[in-house]
Amino acid sequence: MADERLQQALGGSPGKVVLKLVLASLLVGVVLAALEMTPWGLIHYLRYLFHEIVGSGMEAVHRILGYAVSGAVIVLPIWLLVRLFSARKAQ
Repeated sequence: MADERLQQALGGSPGKVVLKLVLASLLVGVVLAALEMTPWGLIHYLRYLFHEIVGSGMEAVHRILGYAVSGAVIVLPIWLLVRLFSARKAQ
């Protein structure tokens, strides 16, 4: 009963799971070594990448809001005039 719960929680027998994790860790370690990266370097890079994406996203939002405000300066008065003139025609 407890062995079945352990296997279900791990996704297989403990021995096979440990073997898969060791092989995956070895493969990832070889790839990191080939790219001349350390685990800490990878963490710092991912942190930098996250900040860049968020920063770029905020810059894009700021730019889009600027476009919307610039367009609203033209569109809203025209819309207001059209609404006023159409309301007069309806009377």
